[in-house]
Amino acid sequence: ILAQVVAPAAAWLCAAGHRLIHCLRRAGWRPPAGLRGGSRGGAASAWTERGAMLKCLPFLSNSGDVDQLVLLGAKDAGKTTLLYRLKLDWKDIAFVLGGMEEEHDPGYHYEELSSRILPNYGMWDVPGWMHNVWPMFYRYIKVSAVLFIVNGSDAALDKEDTMTDIGRMIGKLLNEDELRTAAFILIVNDFDKDDAGQGHDDEAATKNYEVLCDILNVKNLQQKNPRLKCTHMNCSKITETHPTWRKVLTWIHENKMSLAK
Repeated sequence: ILAQVVAPAAAWLCAAGHRLIHCLRRAGWRPPAGLRGGSRGGAASAWTERGAMLKCLPFLSNSGDVDQLVLLGAKDAGKTTLLYRLKLDWKDIAFVLGGMEEEHDPGYHYEELSSRILPNYGMWDVPGWMHNVWPMFYRYIKVSAVLFIVNGSDAALDKEDTMTDIGRMIGKLLNEDELRTAAFILIVNDFDKDDAGQGHDDEAATKNYEVLCDILNVKNLQQKNPRLKCTHMNCSKITETHPTWRKVLTWIHENKMSLAK
């Protein structure tokens, strides 16, 4: 039964990864030499790229020593921006993704990264509109941490229905059996500008963060779930050495060490 479920999912994920590589190439990115295949369109090239994508699946490769982080959240929260800022340090990533036609974006993205705090970790970016299939990722992959990204812009805070849905998503994820030991980090994405085009300073971003935490009743959730941590950052400007990102990785590492005791 597991094979019947996993095999089609793996094929879809690999195809999605292939489409993502194509989109990034159109935007000017070039893959490392180790991921390039033979002649364009040739069988060798196709199998090389499929093999590279298969390696991202822990149950199909020898990646058991890689901590798996899942990026979840509503649509347009900033998940993909965060992933590729960390992976490629791409300063214009938010602009490129904003101009990408939705049908050309495969949605699912995966990258492996490294740091001094977490030597090897993989990050799964799963689109918000696919929330019905989120369980496919964390039920067949041992997840070390859930990073739940929330849009912290002024406009997003005014959407009561969206905030209600986000609260329900967080509550459901915190109570999923497969995620009960995983670190859970709520990240509010600070945006540079509001809808009127006015710049946001640190004070305004902090205020929005505090308001959003009140709306989502974070303090009450933390009393019931001590592994829930919260912070805010501008996902379009984050880097691997940024203090806030290093704090996030430290939380994940500390949760991992507490489970090993």
